[in-house]
Amino acid sequence: MRPASEEELRKWDDLITQNGDGGNMLQSGPWAIFKQQWGWMERKFVDEKTATAVQVLLRKVPFAGTVAYIPKGPGCTSPSELGRIVHELVPLLPRSIVVQVEPEWNTSEGMKEALMAAGFIKSAFDVQLTHSTMVVELAGTMDDIRSRYRPKGRYNLGVARRHGVRIVLTDTPTSGEMDALDELVDITNDRAQYTVRPRGYLESSWKAFVAAGEGVLALAYYEEEPVAGAFVSVLGRKAWYKDGGSSRNHREVMAPYLLHDSIMEHLLQHGVASYDLGSVPTPDEVHEKHPLYGLYRFKKAFGARHDTYVGTWDFPVDGMRYALWRRACQKILSRLSVSLQHRSWY
Repeated sequence: MRPASEEELRKWDDLITQNGDGGNMLQSGPWAIFKQQWGWMERKFVDEKTATAVQVLLRKVPFAGTVAYIPKGPGCTSPSELGRIVHELVPLLPRSIVVQVEPEWNTSEGMKEALMAAGFIKSAFDVQLTHSTMVVELAGTMDDIRSRYRPKGRYNLGVARRHGVRIVLTDTPTSGEMDALDELVDITNDRAQYTVRPRGYLESSWKAFVAAGEGVLALAYYEEEPVAGAFVSVLGRKAWYKDGGSSRNHREVMAPYLLHDSIMEHLLQHGVASYDLGSVPTPDEVHEKHPLYGLYRFKKAFGARHDTYVGTWDFPVDGMRYALWRRACQKILSRLSVSLQHRSWY
């Protein structure tokens, strides 16, 4: 394990797509640029044995040291390989309390046991909400993809078309288009009682992805009013529904169905093979009273695959400082960040 060279830094996102997991947007250069604007430092490394590119985010904990966080990574292929990579990273991350990892491996008892055998402890909570997601495979033609939609999905797609919903997709969004999407996200967050982000937080991430040529903004209009929107991150042959929302008005026109159908058609035309629709309940939590059940039902309508990942795991570096972090510091910092700054500490 060594720091990335200047040449590797210049082609970082190409390296990420060659990882065993095919790359993830949270391991990309734009994500690091975005997070640096909100209190994190970043370091990039390459494992010479497997050529795995690893992006680490670092944040100081007052009087205790530094948390090293590898969002949605490392992109390696096995717990034993993960253990070796993290062991070799530790000396390169001075004053670390813990190294937190989030490989996108499907969860199972065997996988959990293998992670524990490699020295990892399940984190007190999962950092990313997307530890259970719905993924649409963009295989075949668009007609093939639509044929895999649930009947309700095809019906609502027709409803949106009959109402004349209009979709605009752009990889060079204007400030007005970003403002429109930001407002739709705020409306949806208020409706769902999600944690509110400070003004400009999401927009700063969109700008970073757009500047790298890795972002698409989509808006659905009904009678010239924006009624649904989404920001999609694209890396290699994978894409993610990063942020989005819908208006309280004109919900009967089913605009989100045409919105995501149009996004998938755009992605297919650009050689993307999968579209991750984002967070849903885990399979054993799917019931009508779950706060994300509506999202699950909506995303399922596109014939999406339900994936559940292992989530966040800790590799303690210093036993005493880690115990303090896990028992007190992590909770205190998280609560203070939400109450004072209106955003997650992460």
